[in-house]
Amino acid sequence: MQVLHSLWDTKTFYIWAESSALPLIIQGSDCRTERPLPHPFSLPGKELKKHISETLHLDGSKTETLYLKLPSGKNGPLPSPWLIQEDYVSDKAVGLTDCTVTALAFKPDMAINLLLDMPVHPPQGTAHADSMLFWSKLAMFSLELVAKEQFVPIVWEGRSLWRAVIDEPYAERLRVFSSSMPPSCLGLRSPPAIKLSPSGLVKSFVDSAVDSLVRNSLKGVTLIPSRRGRKPLVVPLPQQFLISLASEDPSLKASAEELATFSAKLDSWTNELQPKAVDVPFRTCFRLEAPSEDETWRLGFFLQARDDRSLLVPAEEVWKTKETKVTKADNPKLGDEKKRSILMEAVTAMNLLVAGADILIMRHPESISLVKEMIGELTS
Repeated sequence: MQVLHSLWDTKTFYIWAESSALPLIIQGSDCRTERPLPHPFSLPGKELKKHISETLHLDGSKTETLYLKLPSGKNGPLPSPWLIQEDYVSDKAVGLTDCTVTALAFKPDMAINLLLDMPVHPPQGTAHADSMLFWSKLAMFSLELVAKEQFVPIVWEGRSLWRAVIDEPYAERLRVFSSSMPPSCLGLRSPPAIKLSPSGLVKSFVDSAVDSLVRNSLKGVTLIPSRRGRKPLVVPLPQQFLISLASEDPSLKASAEELATFSAKLDSWTNELQPKAVDVPFRTCFRLEAPSEDETWRLGFFLQARDDRSLLVPAEEVWKTKETKVTKADNPKLGDEKKRSILMEAVTAMNLLVAGADILIMRHPESISLVKEMIGELTS
C-alpha cells in the first residue's frame, strides 16, 4: 500500500508517499531530538518516481528532501490513517516532531495537469491522502474560474501574470477552502520569516493555477498583429507584455520605473472590473437570452442585487430609478443628483461597449463627452 501526500509552498508543488512495505517504527529513536528524523515509511525517491509515473503517468519532476512537522509517538513519526499494515498497533500521538521525507517537486503547470487528471478512484494498492484530494478540488475550482473568464492580466515583480478575479460567490467558496484545509497541508517547515497561512496558500495556488491554465490555452496564439519589416532593437513594454502573456517566459525587460508606471495604468483599468466599495448593493450583470421562433439571440444588461441574485433590474430602467432622482438634501450619501445621473449613464454606456455594443443611444451631453473621453484614452 502506497499513500500519496502533497504540499504547496506558494511556488512549488510536492508529492511524497508512505509505503506499508517499510518498517513503521524507528527503533530507539527519540522524538525530542533536535535533529530531524528520517520518516520511517517515506518511499525513497527512485521508487516514488516510478510509482508516480505508473499511476499518474507523469514524469519531469525532481527529487528533494523536505522538512516536515508530523504527528509523533514515543518511538517516532506515526503512520497516517490511510496506511494499512497488518498486526500493527499505532502508538498514541504525543506531539509534533520534525522529520525528513523524500518528495518529488513539480512546477505549477505540471502540478495542475497532474491534479486535474487524477483519477477519482486510485489504482489498487494506492490511496490518496486528504491533502491530495484538497489540492485536486482546488485545481478544479481554478479551472472553473478560467472557464468563467474570472481572470485579468497583471505585472508582478517584473513578470506578466494572469491573476484570478475573486468576487462573490467565489470569495465565499475560497474562504471555505481556507477554513477546511487539512492540517497536513501546513506541515512544511518554513523559515521563521515566512508564514504559510491557509488563506495565503490557497490564494497563491489559485493564482498560479489560473496563470498556468490561461497561459497553456494561449499556446500558439499571438495577441498582437504581425508587422512587416525589421524587428525593433528594443521592444516597447506594452508589446512585451502582450507577447509574454501567451509565452512560457513571463519576464519583462524594462526599468523598475517603467514597470511601475505601466503596472499602475494597467491596474487602474482592471480594478474597474470590481466594485470599489465592499458594501455596494448591486453589480452589473449580462444575460444571454434565448430567442423565440422568429427572433435572434439578445444580450441583456442588468443591475443584479448582490444579496439576492434572482433580483435583476434592466439597465434601461436606470434613469427611472429613485437613485437618479433623489436630491442630495434628501440623501447626502448619494451626492449631487445631476453628477450622479450623468455618471450612471456613462458607466452603463461603457459597460455596454466593453460587452461588444456597436451603437449607443444616450441622453445627456456630458455623459456622451465622458464616454468619448474614455474611448479616446483606451484607443490612444
